[in-house]
Amino acid sequence: PAVVHLQGAVRQVSTSGSNPNVIGTLPPAARPDRSVYELVHTFDGTYADIEIDQFGDIFLIDPHAPAARDFSFVSLEGISYERDVSEVNSPVTVNTANWSSHAGLDSVAPSAWEDGSQFVHLQGAVTQTSSHGAGADVVGTLAGAFRPDFNVFTIAHTFDGTYVDLDISASTGRITLIGARNPAVQDYRFVSLEGITFALGGDPTPIAVNTANFAGHTAFGTIRPAADRDAFGVVHLIGAVARTSGAGARANLVATVPAFARPHRFVYEIAHTNFGTYADVAITPAGQVELIDPRSPMVTDTSFVSLEGISYQP
Repeated sequence: PAVVHLQGAVRQVSTSGSNPNVIGTLPPAARPDRSVYELVHTFDGTYADIEIDQFGDIFLIDPHAPAARDFSFVSLEGISYERDVSEVNSPVTVNTANWSSHAGLDSVAPSAWEDGSQFVHLQGAVTQTSSHGAGADVVGTLAGAFRPDFNVFTIAHTFDGTYVDLDISASTGRITLIGARNPAVQDYRFVSLEGITFALGGDPTPIAVNTANFAGHTAFGTIRPAADRDAFGVVHLIGAVARTSGAGARANLVATVPAFARPHRFVYEIAHTNFGTYADVAITPAGQVELIDPRSPMVTDTSFVSLEGISYQP
């Protein structure tokens, strides 16, 4: 199956008119066969949800209050999706006691497939039908062939301008949601798995961590941070770090990626941080990975920072 990767950024120049949140339209070859919903970095520690429909129109969805809205910079980096959901996809076994694969909004049932570079791609969406029971936060389970060698923590789009952190278990394949931390709003009427990509294994190259402020994090079943590149030249970051010190002029410098993984431009994306929080991330042409704290009143917790899900064409 073909995977589409978006790049670059835009800024909003006017809020007037009937569709001020429409960024633009994709060429026919890049249009998905369903609506795709993902999460993107916006200016100075803010975020937005985004929809790409079957006609290729790209819509921004305002972040849910009290999160700040700032479209003076909107990054499309990191948005990826399977163009056409294929018969080679393997269905995700949904936890039907609490969730339905009929989420609506022109989405499809969740599925997974592995590309030729040992990366797994998830598609589709679910809706919560019951919040009762011990497993209410478990969306579903991946088949054995699609389970990572280590736990994967990432962040996803949820309904009406909200987000959720999630964990994919290496041992069980369970996809478990980690609710957005107050004051962020939690809304599981729609949970998108689009754009979630992770390595099954492989031999990634370690990243040079800024040991003055961070350490490679191996708790929660993760691995130390690394970078890998697939057969199409797309760079994928892997693993996690923990902040050990907030002192110094470069306290938000996480690490430096190896030369093959350095982009020719600044890349801005969004990352999962500890227990329902997030941070924006900038990757410079020199390969430096820097955190951008979320804008108040949103909070972050950098005792755990996952780099999973950050991908870009250098």
